[in-house]
Amino acid sequence: MRTARALGTASALLSAILLVSGCSDEPNRPVSTGGTLQGAVTRITDGSPVVGVKLVLANYTTLRPSAPAALSNSAGLYRITGIAPGRYALFVYHDSLVVYDRTVALIDIEGDTVATQDMRLIDAEIWNGRGYRIAGRVTDASSGHPLEGAYVGMVGWEGTDLSGLFLGIGLPEWGVTDAQGRFSIASIHFRTEYEGGGLMPITVTHAGYEPFTLVGTGPMFLEWGPLLPLPETPDSVLEVEIAMRRLGANGAGPHGAGALRGRVVHLGQPLAGLRVGISAEQLVDADTLAPRGKFRAAVPVPDRGTVTDVEGRFFIDELTPGSYGLQPAYLPEDGYVAIHLPAVGIIASDTTDVGDLEVARAIAIISPAQGSVIDDATPEFRWEATPLPSGYHLVEYEIQIAVGQYLVGIVEDGLTEPSWQVPEDQAFPPGACVRWFVQARVAPDAGGNWLDAGDSEKANTFCVAP
Repeated sequence: MRTARALGTASALLSAILLVSGCSDEPNRPVSTGGTLQGAVTRITDGSPVVGVKLVLANYTTLRPSAPAALSNSAGLYRITGIAPGRYALFVYHDSLVVYDRTVALIDIEGDTVATQDMRLIDAEIWNGRGYRIAGRVTDASSGHPLEGAYVGMVGWEGTDLSGLFLGIGLPEWGVTDAQGRFSIASIHFRTEYEGGGLMPITVTHAGYEPFTLVGTGPMFLEWGPLLPLPETPDSVLEVEIAMRRLGANGAGPHGAGALRGRVVHLGQPLAGLRVGISAEQLVDADTLAPRGKFRAAVPVPDRGTVTDVEGRFFIDELTPGSYGLQPAYLPEDGYVAIHLPAVGIIASDTTDVGDLEVARAIAIISPAQGSVIDDATPEFRWEATPLPSGYHLVEYEIQIAVGQYLVGIVEDGLTEPSWQVPEDQAFPPGACVRWFVQARVAPDAGGNWLDAGDSEKANTFCVAP
């Protein structure tokens, strides 16, 4: 079932839902209620609490939501209970803020313990809560029951990749359904010169279900298929209903199943034991498929990730036809960084060989120290020299700096030493919160093109004292 209708009123915020602890008929016997995750969400600029941040706890290997979503309260506090032991990631969603830093990258829950993850958020200037919205409900096509924990995302050129979600950059065009199967996401309006405009299509994934793309009705845009229609007014919401079909016993669903295989390498050498994640673009119907290799995917697919073998190879099967994105090295602090996020197509029961996926080695940062507050407005940036295998030599380092969330461009390139001093005329203003990135390029000794060989695994952060 695919329906879409415009409503004239803004949608309400999703409600906070917390697991309740279990009870027992045997009061004298200890009862395991699971672990608890709690923390505070504040603004980096002034330390004030942030209300209404949506937090989704997910298993870091399967990408399955592992508890109902929570919202931070009026004091910026959140609490999720009844969590089974394991390692988790916390995905963060807000219309105008993203994570600047947090106390830990991944969360370990052991028994009935209480874990804490505090985080500081910073303005994401590109959003600021503006734009149209798409809201709706996701249900099981057979029973009509709501589906909680479905990932909903809008397809785009620079779609939210998996590493971004793990780092807390859950942009407004991405969300997860609540216990009633409801979601609400900000949307992107595109207009073409010849064919009018509309909202970009959205794709939904859920463990055990065939991924679903809603394209609605409207003009064609860059061979993508029809776009969702615009809501009637800028403050209205396009309301949609999405019914998802369960995968068949063999994982194929009604359209057949395909597979992806490939190899993960660094400077031509295979890498074993590196996790490869997968996300979805437009799926289900052949006439909605995106052209191969043209776009990056945005919506994580639960339970379909894998780990490379001793030869660096991977194989992912039980994929319904469509266009998918692959991302090796998406976990924080795994030692490598994905350089490209290829999009590949699957048709019927084909196995698609994507060849070699190149990753860069993660560059270790020395100073300024992560999360520090410094007095010097012209600090020296230092990092470890990029380790290189025989047959390669360093060409240059490039450093990029952002005051706030988004990069202001390349600050310096052509560096041959792992350090750079901020000039006096580029001194940071008092109270500035800085993110910085560094990338290494190398070339083969025998000659050939330059290669990206090292990169910051995540944004490095510090603040200048007020």
